[in-house]
Amino acid sequence: MCVEVIAWSTQDAPRRAARLLGVLHLLWESLGGRLGSVPFMRAQHLRFEAAVREALSAAAFDREFRRGARATVDEAMAYVLDDAAGAVPGLTRRESQVAELVAEGLTNKDIAARLTIAQRTAENHVERILGKLGLTSRTQLALWTYEQRDEPAGS
Repeated sequence: MCVEVIAWSTQDAPRRAARLLGVLHLLWESLGGRLGSVPFMRAQHLRFEAAVREALSAAAFDREFRRGARATVDEAMAYVLDDAAGAVPGLTRRESQVAELVAEGLTNKDIAARLTIAQRTAENHVERILGKLGLTSRTQLALWTYEQRDEPAGS
């Protein structure tokens, strides 16, 4: 029920909300229950899910929901407890920021200046991100980052 309430608090971040709905599905299944089996929360859950579906394309909603539903319980809980709506599972909020800046084409020096950190710190973030994601280049990271974003409206 706490995860449900946390999901409701993400109305301004529909991708995160959709993924949290997937996490809810995962958690209910792991407990042997089914989503929406708490009667006094069902109506609010249905309204929330409808609003999230309306805010995203069907493909974006399904993609994020599946990511939440397919996570391990540890990954799911880490995502739930991450208060940074822009972060992706497995990356910290700062790593998510760095990934976005890499996708914009910034160099490590530019990233360091933008985030007011040392250049070596920016380099370490990029190396750590590549390792976590199993990628070998900044180009792969940029493509991966673009894939994580919502699809453009009308797609």
